[in-house]
Amino acid sequence: MGTYIYGAIYTIIYTVMCSLFASVLLQKTRIPNNNKYILYIISWIVAEYCASAMLDRYVIIKMIAVIFFNAFFLKIIYKAEVLQTFGAAFFYQAVCALTDYLVFIIARKILGGINLVDSTDTVTGYLIGTLSQIIVIILVIWLRNEFALEKEYIMTKQEWIKFLVFPVFSMMTILAFAVNFDVNMTQKQENTILFVVFGLMFMNIFVFYLIMDIIKRETKRKQEEMLQKHAEQTEKLYRQERKQYEELQRQRHEYKNQMLVIQTLLEKKDYGRIEGYIQDYCGKTEKEDWFDTNHSVVNAVLNLKYREALSKNILMIVRFNDLSDIPLKDADLIVVLSNLLDNAIEASERCKKETPLIKVKFIVENGKMLLAVNNIWNGKIKLHKGRIVSAKRDGNKHGYGMKNVESIVNNYKGTFIIDREDKEFKVVVRIPIS
Repeated sequence: MGTYIYGAIYTIIYTVMCSLFASVLLQKTRIPNNNKYILYIISWIVAEYCASAMLDRYVIIKMIAVIFFNAFFLKIIYKAEVLQTFGAAFFYQAVCALTDYLVFIIARKILGGINLVDSTDTVTGYLIGTLSQIIVIILVIWLRNEFALEKEYIMTKQEWIKFLVFPVFSMMTILAFAVNFDVNMTQKQENTILFVVFGLMFMNIFVFYLIMDIIKRETKRKQEEMLQKHAEQTEKLYRQERKQYEELQRQRHEYKNQMLVIQTLLEKKDYGRIEGYIQDYCGKTEKEDWFDTNHSVVNAVLNLKYREALSKNILMIVRFNDLSDIPLKDADLIVVLSNLLDNAIEASERCKKETPLIKVKFIVENGKMLLAVNNIWNGKIKLHKGRIVSAKRDGNKHGYGMKNVESIVNNYKGTFIIDREDKEFKVVVRIPIS
């Protein structure tokens, strides 16, 4: 009875790991319907278990049947091509077989006197098999973390190291059982050890999915912060545009009054006063600097940040051409351009010994959008987990700007480059125009 139970446990773990392994190789996400997914997994486990039990004496035939069922259910779950699913199923089976063999060789070196029979239906065999499965779990999770389709859900190096603590502890525990267990143990003692060992296997899988859930929640939280920043920057931009519109309306009204005064002076042929009046009026009228890139959002952001830079005695030089064909959505464009210019202005403010200068190049050429922002800086930078963070006092509420920019650029299959020199900080964004 115990053999059937342990075989079922092995089948469950094998199937779950195969599904996760294949998702990396196929670069696919599973079907969105959770109920169907669970039903397919259960059917997959039953089919695998029946094939293993019925063909237990025919190893080669059993392996072929297992590969066939793996490919069949992978095609249903991931909607992939037949050759791809068979390739993934065969590769996973080869990895499991190779891992079993290596673990068996190592165990025979450590324990001694173990033969192939001992590695099947005995306690020693279950311990060796469990150790092999944990190694496969680590390998599958590493592959998923390195080559997963959902790049935003991968673990950082720190998170990966933290996760490895539990699998390493599990392997050490299993090795300790294998080295020190008594061959004369009762059936109850054997079942207790196997219960602990299989529990460790499931705990490894559980811990991995727990970490993935935490990473997904953290990613969604950051995405919500990014969306909130989108909204704040858009609202700020529209408020500025509204203010400019009201100012323009006021100037138009004032201009009309001025024209009425000039008309009255013309009727009186008081040309000398007209000339003096015009000179005085033009001298008092503030001339706005406008950028016309054939893109209203770019114009609005550039003018807003240009005026902000001038108010802080920072010179901003802008080079651009016709930007009417840039591929970014308005909300994404606001985040990218505003964050890069905000960071440049902030860095320029801190360079007290140098003449503040920001150079902006925003052009479309050779089927690509190029945005480059250069500014002088003091050589000091804050890093957290490899990410540039804000130097402001409330930096805990900031610092996601560059991360948001990089995320948006990646969504458009572009490149994002940061070049830090002694006195110049340069950010270059290239995005293809389809």
